[in-house]
Amino acid sequence: MIKAPPRTVPSHLEPRDYCRLAVQYYLMGWTRQAVKSGRLALQSNPSAHGNSPLGDLSEEDYGRFRQMVQGLDTSVSIGEQFFGVSRTVNDFMQEGAEATSAFADELIRDNKALKLLKFGLEEAARQISTGAQDLFEQALEQAVKVAQPPKPVPDGLTSQGYLDLAKQYLQFGWTEQARDSLLKVREMEGERLKGALAWTLLRTQLPKEPLPFLAEEGLAEARRKSMRGAEDAAIEVLEELIQRYPDLELPYVVLSNYELRNGRLEKARSLLNTAAKLNPNYLNTWLQLAKVHAIGGDILESQRCLDRATDLDPDDFAIPPLRQLISILSRL
Repeated sequence: MIKAPPRTVPSHLEPRDYCRLAVQYYLMGWTRQAVKSGRLALQSNPSAHGNSPLGDLSEEDYGRFRQMVQGLDTSVSIGEQFFGVSRTVNDFMQEGAEATSAFADELIRDNKALKLLKFGLEEAARQISTGAQDLFEQALEQAVKVAQPPKPVPDGLTSQGYLDLAKQYLQFGWTEQARDSLLKVREMEGERLKGALAWTLLRTQLPKEPLPFLAEEGLAEARRKSMRGAEDAAIEVLEELIQRYPDLELPYVVLSNYELRNGRLEKARSLLNTAAKLNPNYLNTWLQLAKVHAIGGDILESQRCLDRATDLDPDDFAIPPLRQLISILSRL
């Protein structure tokens, strides 16, 4: 039985235990608990080493941990400053320190779509006052629309253009537009470097089979409901999709994220195991499984899942930070 950490941060723990909790909470998307645990862990001085409860961590691990806490702290502080504590805003902060934190700036790197989305969200935050939740949601939706790539895949792009466009489509969950773009790259480049990269993305980032129209619409509806704070309604949509399309891996993986954030780790693991059987090449399944096992304390199995993800795509940007966090947990 995989147990989630307590929803309320315990009192009177050792800094090492708070460090472990902070990483577990972070992996679950429980931002406020991660921040509180991280603050308590960082009250100790790692430079003292010796009998320090964090003395087993390398300077790199400790720096990464501090960066995670500071980035999440910034996200929560800005959210409270503008919006108070609301479900929708907390979801937004959990889904993406992308909007506010230095930690996410590192992850965004050269992704133009994410940079534009980040800029749009920051502009939205600057233009609204405390408690203006409805206005925030409108501004957020507008920022997303501004950052969206064209819905129909355009003609006449270079192979690099289609490759960049496919990555943008993936960020918005538009799997079939991404598939079309990557197939164009494959046709243009064959086995050369860009063609090989397109093939990797086709195998590891997309469902094994093209999504039926109604499945694609259902996933989009779940995203919209989630963005508006109606998480229970989003879960219902995903559960209905699984009943209607039991052989599609993507709804299982998406639903597992909600189950993870709700602390239902066994349910999340079951969903992900089913997804892995349906399509063992879908990379996000293994990343999610790595998180579930790490949170539950099975570091060895977590590392095995992460190794599987690395075998599928050693260059995926999500793997290094996750590996570092799991490395931290392994020494606590």
